[in-house]
Amino acid sequence: MRSAYRLRASGTALGTAALRPRPHLPGAARLRCALHASREGHTGRCVVLVTPDSDRTMCTFLGVSGNLSSDEIVADALRASDWFYTEGYLVTSDSARAAAIEAKRLADATGVKTAISLSDPNMVKFFKDGLLEMIGSGVDLLFANEFEAMGMAGSDDLNETLAYMKTIAKRFAITRGPKGALAWNGQELIEIDPVKVEAVDTVGAGDMFAGAFLYGLSQGWDFQRAGDLASAASAKLVTSLGPRIAAEETQRILKTFA
Repeated sequence: MRSAYRLRASGTALGTAALRPRPHLPGAARLRCALHASREGHTGRCVVLVTPDSDRTMCTFLGVSGNLSSDEIVADALRASDWFYTEGYLVTSDSARAAAIEAKRLADATGVKTAISLSDPNMVKFFKDGLLEMIGSGVDLLFANEFEAMGMAGSDDLNETLAYMKTIAKRFAITRGPKGALAWNGQELIEIDPVKVEAVDTVGAGDMFAGAFLYGLSQGWDFQRAGDLASAASAKLVTSLGPRIAAEETQRILKTFA
């Protein structure tokens, strides 16, 4: 699987670190990273405070990443893609939200499947209208945790939430922490079993789930198999500090799904 990633950072050592080769990526996967380096300003960064119950508080400075705009869209790379994936965090910036909307418009026009993550309950709480702008007439695949999904639906009832999600996404996956996940493949609702672990740090768990799920789909897997991989990968991630899994662990998890 080949991927392309766009970002905005300052032209400093910290900013260009994102361009370093990633030889640990599994199999044929490679990440093509394109940097828009700003001469002024500072690269965004985030300090994460993790409490003993494995929950996290993120102290975020967006820096020049808050100025992400349509200038970062590489149309040729987008047209050549199978999937366009964006995150709900972009909703907080007017220019970044506009870029996400424009990229989705281009993806829709060229037959590229679209996916979005709602990212955080606070994005739903304070920026719901902006998220709906980004979703537009609907996406092919939406990722959310249970709180985000219920916030979008304006309901605490799971069945009502599932019904609402079907109005904004053709397919979706809702993570439920230790209860696993629910995935709608457009025809049936699939229960994804949890992998029981002792959680230490939940930073990046949703991103890991989405990334592993999309990897599975890119390999032609069905929702059950892709969801099981996503559950296993995100469960492994939360057992240690930090948002990444070691290369050898990535390979080990993938081998169990070979």
